[in-house]
Amino acid sequence: QQFSYCSAVQPFTTEAGYVLAGTYTATGVDDDLGGGICQVSTTLYDACLWSELQIDFRRPHSKTVDYVPYSMDAMVYVQGNQDYKFTNSTDHAIYIQYYYTTISDNKEKMTCKIYGTEYRPENRTIDYISYTDSTSTTDPPYLITYDEELDPFPTYEKDEPDYFYYIQAHIGAKSHLDKVVYVDGVVVSTTTISRDNYKPMQGVFTIHPDTTIKTLG
Repeated sequence: QQFSYCSAVQPFTTEAGYVLAGTYTATGVDDDLGGGICQVSTTLYDACLWSELQIDFRRPHSKTVDYVPYSMDAMVYVQGNQDYKFTNSTDHAIYIQYYYTTISDNKEKMTCKIYGTEYRPENRTIDYISYTDSTSTTDPPYLITYDEELDPFPTYEKDEPDYFYYIQAHIGAKSHLDKVVYVDGVVVSTTTISRDNYKPMQGVFTIHPDTTIKTLG
């Protein structure tokens, strides 16, 4: 059967347990219910890759993400009909399990496991290699905007900074993902799984009009 990620995780409502979080938009990054669900779909996509299940529909993010190598992400957007779908191409049922572990006070690790009946020979192994073909940035990478409500003479010692970047800049990248198959440790095939294009995004610093920003290099 085919599994639709968006069908499984809807509806995106507060009653279903969702909260506001950052999500990519055409103009940058905005908060929306269900923001961050692409980290879950990406984790599932990678588990499917390693399980060698049939990938039916996958799209990359419009901009780069920092939690997986380039071309190993799976963006979902319900309103835009952007889903992640795969088919259980084995002859037996599979079981999908998610869990998370706490790494530190503000960091957690998500794990996705797919259980099923192993159908691959023991002497056959696979690997995935992400290649960055080119990178790009906006000119300039950051835009300066002003807010007279901020401290014009920041001390840089408070919990909340006196100046901040409202939107973090993102590097643009063209990349591709290769699947390498080994038998008895010898490469028998190399297949390009996807070629992706991530757009660069300009960052924004917001400061008081009288504040001087030092160039750090």
